Amino acid sequence: MPEIHPFRIMKDAVNWTEIKKELQKDSNGKKIEYSYTGAPAVDVLVIFKLLLLQRWHPASDRKVIERAKTDVSYRFFLDVPLPLRLPDYSNLSKFRTLWGDKKVKEIFDIVFKQIQSYGFADVSKGVVGDTTHGFFRLQRPTARNLLLDCLKKYLTSYHSFVASFPSQFDKPLIDQTLKEFEEWEELYKAKLLSKELSREDRLREVVIKVHQVKTIINQTFTSGNFANINQTKEYYLFIGISEVLDQIISENITISNTKPEFQEDKSKNKPKEQPKDQPKEQPKDQPKEQPKEQPKEQPKEQPKEQPKDQAKSANSILEAAASPNAVVSQKKGERKIISAVDPEARIGCKHGKTFFLGPKIPIIRTNDGFIADIYAMSGAPSDMNQLQTMIENTIQRTGQIPESADFDKGFSSLTNRMYLHSLGIQPGIDFDNVVNKRNEFSFGTDKFIVNLDELSVTCPNNVTTSKKSDIPKSSSYTFYFPKDKCDTCPLRKLCTTNKNGRTVNVSKYQYILDADKKFLSSESYKEGVKYRWQLEGLNGTLKSQEKLGDIPYRGLAKTNLHVRLVGIVRNLKTLTKKLLPYVSTASSISPISGHAAF
Repeated sequence: MPEIHPFRIMKDAVNWTEIKKELQKDSNGKKIEYSYTGAPAVDVLVIFKLLLLQRWHPASDRKVIERAKTDVSYRFFLDVPLPLRLPDYSNLSKFRTLWGDKKVKEIFDIVFKQIQSYGFADVSKGVVGDTTHGFFRLQRPTARNLLLDCLKKYLTSYHSFVASFPSQFDKPLIDQTLKEFEEWEELYKAKLLSKELSREDRLREVVIKVHQVKTIINQTFTSGNFANINQTKEYYLFIGISEVLDQIISENITISNTKPEFQEDKSKNKPKEQPKDQPKEQPKDQPKEQPKEQPKEQPKEQPKEQPKDQAKSANSILEAAASPNAVVSQKKGERKIISAVDPEARIGCKHGKTFFLGPKIPIIRTNDGFIADIYAMSGAPSDMNQLQTMIENTIQRTGQIPESADFDKGFSSLTNRMYLHSLGIQPGIDFDNVVNKRNEFSFGTDKFIVNLDELSVTCPNNVTTSKKSDIPKSSSYTFYFPKDKCDTCPLRKLCTTNKNGRTVNVSKYQYILDADKKFLSSESYKEGVKYRWQLEGLNGTLKSQEKLGDIPYRGLAKTNLHVRLVGIVRNLKTLTKKLLPYVSTASSISPISGHAAF
């Protein structure tokens, strides 16, 4: 194996004994036990190295084992020479489950501290942060298809559960229900092909069928403690699918009972005063239209393990859909469940333009190219709220507080700036362009001179005002310019269209914002911008080489495991490049404070 081969450098540079000691425990800190009979135990370090190779050269579990059988560099790195056998590919999945995201995060911390022992990854000199995103391997079905697919799983899982307890359940009734559902499904698909149903009726028929099936199951279901572990797993599988079904109904379906009322109002042709009286008359008619108060016995029949608010919301929607006047439609414009396979998957948005189905991935990078923090989160929340989490994770991992933290405009909020200043960190964050929301061509607040010592504001026409409103819980003052001055001002057309005069909002922490603006013209900030562009390049490299954006697993926990493995591999690749110049000068690698040597 050549001395400059990255696997050889990495094998010598990393303290694998420390990592192996940690890998012998599961995600809960318990020692992984092995049977004293049967085949020899699998080496946990070999499994973990295979997971690293799987991200180094992205491949499936089967493919990485197949390559390791014939690739000499793989076997050298794994310490499994020919003709010794490699573990079966199924062990990779088993140990991913045993270790979980928590254990991989601990290994990430160990590797990062070892890198720091060579004098690299100095966080105190400054960090840069950003958020990228990935893509789940999921289709985005309509609410109707999503509800129908989950209803199938709900009914079949309950049927298999009842089959395990024939003496405790009415199995013939459930068999008949399943058979009727299959017949209904065939008839429903035929109606869709013939286009007999309107768009609203397509969804309404599925919702009514869900209501019928849930009513039958709630009548026959009884919770209890089961001795057989396999039957207990079936029980909790049914409970989990039931919760997902309730979540789909409550987040995707909306009911309105307005169809008949609109027809009556149009035919009466009454004067305009009647809408004012209508709200008084509506409460009298509501009990007739809303049958929500009638079925009070159903909550007693629901399993205790389901979330109460979610189950109640789903049941109320199903009851309302059964009304002949109900209009069933899909909710729009909300972050909602979109997959029964991965209930945690959400639609995300970047820069208010790009929509994607996948997680957001915040990343913190040191100035010399190492990843100090990386994790996955739901795609729905805003990037801005992740700055504090990223900085806290970095400080906790390294014990160092960076001098500066560079982020893009997406993190430019007063809360983030105040947080960084509270830790003694200089924010290297650009400001959003300040414009008048009503008229983008008018003067922004940056054209006014603010004096916080005297609490006054001077406009571009050299008019000063100290009249203001100060709300205690607000983080800003609102200054008002005199109406008579604004009416006669020659710059009025470029300033405001408000008939009462111009108003200006000024932050109570304007002195901090002014200091940050001054920092943006310094050489330190210009240097930080270079590192920020390097982070943009790193994001692209992670997606192209380590397949960071191609999420192969389901759920945020497994997605975090994938993301952190990518972070470990990228840090090891960077470490081998940093140590490469020293390969020709010595035969072994040893960490020395302040620099890397052999």
